[in-house]
Amino acid sequence: METSGDAPLSPDLIQVSEDAQTEKALMRLADGFEIETVLMRHQSGRTTVCVSSQAGCAYRCAFCATGQAGFNRHLAPTEIVGQVRFFDQRLASEGRRVTNVVFMGMGEPFHNYDAVVAALRVLTEDGGMAIARRRVTVSTVGLVPEIERFATEGLGVNLAVSLHAPNDALRSRLMPVNERYPLSLLMPILADYERHTGRRVFIEYLMLAGINDRPEHADELAAWLRGTQHHVNLIPYNQVAGVAWAGSLDAQVRGFQARLRAAGVPVTVRHPMGRAILAACGQLQAETQPRGRQPGC
Repeated sequence: METSGDAPLSPDLIQVSEDAQTEKALMRLADGFEIETVLMRHQSGRTTVCVSSQAGCAYRCAFCATGQAGFNRHLAPTEIVGQVRFFDQRLASEGRRVTNVVFMGMGEPFHNYDAVVAALRVLTEDGGMAIARRRVTVSTVGLVPEIERFATEGLGVNLAVSLHAPNDALRSRLMPVNERYPLSLLMPILADYERHTGRRVFIEYLMLAGINDRPEHADELAAWLRGTQHHVNLIPYNQVAGVAWAGSLDAQVRGFQARLRAAGVPVTVRHPMGRAILAACGQLQAETQPRGRQPGC
């Protein structure tokens, strides 16, 4: 299915975390499909909206609830921007506005490339929402041709790449897309992207107990990143129904972080928000809609 055009969004349900820092909206599209969008209120005063770019996702990452649900359709640019506008209007009642946007919700943004780029222009340009470009991040599973194309768009936003493993055997187990775009192809393209744009690439690395969190994994990852300015975000795993894996213990995460730092790799640990309302990374699914189809990547 393709995009449905300029149809409005209709919020069906809003859940708020106990600490009121996170809100998750279940948005109904005009054709009945649903997406989820998340607002995070950070203690620093920032407000981040995590937007969806598709209803579902075709890429079937083993740890992600969205991927398990399959793919239904792409979103139109108006449907993407509409998610940000919805929360911007809610924040206006508090005298605030959306300061940051991350394309880390449902879907693979570069699978819906043209619509995402069009939405980015509306979000960041003065005639649109005028959100600072440095405060907008697009996350991809690593679609190499689209990363190359994105480097030429002149958008000035951040690029994050879901890596999650430091070798092809393990990454293919976690992310089927690696069969098409293995690390030997992906990593040089990321270095080229950084050189071409002058902007560092963020590497997303999910910490899974006993799977990808051993010292040798940190060393392998550091070897791939040598000579780049890439910044690693270590992400505590958020439990997903039907997935038996567990997140790494905090001591293991901190040890992994320390090992990367010792190798000269910039690295931070992401603070999870919204777990209790299934609003954290990898947990978005819009459970009330039918399961989508799962075409090959």
